[in-house]
Amino acid sequence: MGVEQKLGDMGIVTTTLESVVNWSRTNAMWPMLFGLACCAIEMMAAQASHFDMSRFGMELMRASPRQSDLMIVAGRVSRKMAPVLRRLYDQMPEPKWVIAMGDCASCGGVFNNYAIVQGVDEIVPVDVFVAGCPPRPEALIHGIVTLYEKLETIVQALQENFNTNYEEFRGEVHVFVNAENIIDALTLLRDKYDFELLSALTATDYYPQQSPRFHVIYQLSSLARNLTLQLRVPLNGDQPRIPTATRVYEVANWRERELLDMFGITPEGHPDPRRILMPEDTEGHPLRRNYPLGYEEPQFTFNFEEIDLRKPYAKE
Repeated sequence: MGVEQKLGDMGIVTTTLESVVNWSRTNAMWPMLFGLACCAIEMMAAQASHFDMSRFGMELMRASPRQSDLMIVAGRVSRKMAPVLRRLYDQMPEPKWVIAMGDCASCGGVFNNYAIVQGVDEIVPVDVFVAGCPPRPEALIHGIVTLYEKLETIVQALQENFNTNYEEFRGEVHVFVNAENIIDALTLLRDKYDFELLSALTATDYYPQQSPRFHVIYQLSSLARNLTLQLRVPLNGDQPRIPTATRVYEVANWRERELLDMFGITPEGHPDPRRILMPEDTEGHPLRRNYPLGYEEPQFTFNFEEIDLRKPYAKE
């Protein structure tokens, strides 16, 4: 029997393998078991056969924070439980998200007293609040879908404005931007989507591959949205150049000097374009893959002079 007979008038949908893999990764969050009160019964019902949360890729509810990327706080949080909750959150690997399920987790609910935390966002950053006392399983599923859509909206805006491509790796989105558009993309993310923190700026050398040879990597964080986004700028050749991001993020100043020093990537328009780690007369860039490797004996107090005499610059 052919495909046409099986599908009838539905037609055939074609796509790329990369898109299918990325879609699979996006919809494969692993929640951590963290039921504290009656909301946990509704969370169990959402996972059971009638609602079947497994349809959204959440097949496994993990008991270990190191195997989870989504914390669903289902129920009230006491002051004694708050340090435990925070410790478990810190043990979860990045990227990670939090859903406050129900009124008690969101704002304390009916427990307006000294013993209950008046909103779990006092302890951990919350991505989605699900209202209800308790909320039905459909409401929790809606909150999970909302969490998926938050990051998709930002990626779509970058694609529409700058014709970017993206991929996902272990739940983290990597967006590829051309060098001429990187400043406008950073400005858009900072001003419209609250990515106020440039948490990392580095590069990768793919030598002997030349096109592209380098990726300049911008790791952005939104504390308000609890989101992490990575921008990558592919660069070709042995003398790559990229516009400076110092007028968008001041912290880019010394990090771009590290790029210049370690990788030989010139930040155009930088206010102080000089080496930051190596001496000015150093030849080459140590983090390039074709940088010649050398060996130098470690010197200590007891053998400093002995080793110093064996060095090339030692006087006879």
